Amino acid sequence: MGTKPTVIDRARSRKAQGHSGNRNGPPVDTVTALGDWPDPTPLGAEIQAPAFPREILPGPLAKLADEIAYSMNAPVDFPAVTMLALASGAIANSRAISPKRSYQESPLVFAGLIGRPGVVKSPVLGILRNAFDRRQTELLRDWKDELEVWEGRDPKERGPRPTAQRVLVSDTTTETLGLLISENPRGLIQVRDELMELVAGLNQYKGGKGADRQFYLKIWSCDPLLIDRKSDRSAGGGPLYSPRSFCSIVGGLQPDVLTQFRQMRINDGFLDRWLWCYPEELPAAGANVLEVSDALRGQWAGVIDRLLALPMEQRDDGTTRPHYILLTTEAREYWLEADREIATALNVEEFPECLRGAWIKLRTYLLRLALILHCLRNALGESVGEYIDGESIRRAFLLVEYFQGHARKVYAAIDADQTVRAARKLLRWLPGCEGGRFTAREAYRQLRGSLDKPADIEPILALLSEHDYIRAVPQPEPKGPGRKPSPVYEVNPRQ
Repeated sequence: MGTKPTVIDRARSRKAQGHSGNRNGPPVDTVTALGDWPDPTPLGAEIQAPAFPREILPGPLAKLADEIAYSMNAPVDFPAVTMLALASGAIANSRAISPKRSYQESPLVFAGLIGRPGVVKSPVLGILRNAFDRRQTELLRDWKDELEVWEGRDPKERGPRPTAQRVLVSDTTTETLGLLISENPRGLIQVRDELMELVAGLNQYKGGKGADRQFYLKIWSCDPLLIDRKSDRSAGGGPLYSPRSFCSIVGGLQPDVLTQFRQMRINDGFLDRWLWCYPEELPAAGANVLEVSDALRGQWAGVIDRLLALPMEQRDDGTTRPHYILLTTEAREYWLEADREIATALNVEEFPECLRGAWIKLRTYLLRLALILHCLRNALGESVGEYIDGESIRRAFLLVEYFQGHARKVYAAIDADQTVRAARKLLRWLPGCEGGRFTAREAYRQLRGSLDKPADIEPILALLSEHDYIRAVPQPEPKGPGRKPSPVYEVNPRQ
């Protein structure tokens, strides 16, 4: 946007510099000279993710993120991303962004904070969720008062048992969460210190054969929920129903359990729906006496209170729906431009297949994040008006670029790229090659169980060649009829 180079411009620049990154093309079949071997470049080396773009946060929230980070010696990413996720849960189903009449998006977010134990993910969550805890305490107190009055009435006249209103959930099964969503149509936020507990709990009561993951896929899309497995406590045995499910999620995760989180055998897009925050770890530091100011804490609590107070719209038939917020003309142009840039990245030949699902979901997140930023700016008194403006779209696009960088880091950390995983497997076989050479046909036999057809070995050999683990050996042109000889490769003795 603006004068910034597009994704495809950057891709063309990399290609012009010789960094093709191609995973689908044929392996190089000629070399100019054998010469001395360079040291190979490690496969899947850790990617340095970008720093959080602080300028996207309204002024007081940027200061709050800084103070939390400084006082806890934490990356500013943790409080910043946590604020966005919590704001999404406070807005919930009260608002939806509508870039055109036939399309609406709610502000739902699945956010994961990744860091080793001791990098204060949980304390950051704790200090920022206080406003929700206070509101939840008030709601439960009101419910107990209503329940006391209800129990004191004549059973023939007291009507349905009062239901406790919720804004916050923590550890829960999908059945219980479905019930809570149906009882709280405005929506919920789920805050977990350890996201791995959520993943480990999926289908734990069903021998691993349930549909818990599909349940969360529906939640992310705000799809209607109709659950027949558990009766609504107040509906005389009827099914649970929510016409527009909503439950944002935010929590922490340790790098060592990322592979478990992915559950690689299930490629259903569950991993792609998360906004990952995986910042560089800060050097250890001694204790300090820095505090988070009461004024900033108060402003944050006020923001959450104002967002939680946003009402849903009442229909004539008594049902509710979000209030739809439209885009200004400038904002719509910005949205179309930003979305085209993400689409352009997907069409670049070198784009990694393993990231495709995440990039597609980030096109949706572009709108969701713009809605969250719009509501935050409104809650802090910025003059942004009723419609979402171009500035909120611009900031949301900066966030998309940030989360793209962190997705790359996460997917590299878990070897999500099937080509990289296969190349690692082939690397373990290379030292045993007779004479330090092998053919493409021999390499395919080693990976036959992992590949569908012989041509699938080509991007793997191209990757190993690109990282200087192997190189093609020039072969004379074949003469006469017959099958073309399989390409020959030489193994780098330095590995």
